[in-house]
Amino acid sequence: QVQPGHHNLRILPAGDGGLGFIHLSKFHGQLWKREPDSVWVLDRAIGFEQLRSTCNGDSLTLVGVAEESNAILVRAASRVFMVYLQSMEFKKVFNMRFFYHHYPFACCYAAGPGIVDGHGGDKVLLNIM
Repeated sequence: QVQPGHHNLRILPAGDGGLGFIHLSKFHGQLWKREPDSVWVLDRAIGFEQLRSTCNGDSLTLVGVAEESNAILVRAASRVFMVYLQSMEFKKVFNMRFFYHHYPFACCYAAGPGIVDGHGGDKVLLNIM
């Protein structure tokens, strides 16, 4: 059951590239996708039991989505973890004391002269990736 005021639902791409969403409840999740006939169907249910044994919290809070990595950011007690939905592997991102919204990104750089103008800009991009 979705409770108002809790951060436990996020829209994300479905596995087939369509529209989907994830819903978290304690240490369980459901990935839903929208079918071509506009019907929402359960794509798969996932458990976060391994993550539960790692942290002291009594539930997970969904705090971000990394679409390109097919991953979500979840908070458990005072820790934030990135969970890769395909493999269900996770890693601790950082400890925190206060709740913040998270907007993950893979790489960014300022566009402009010097990046690909023959002055070594391609080496800059290699070093930041």
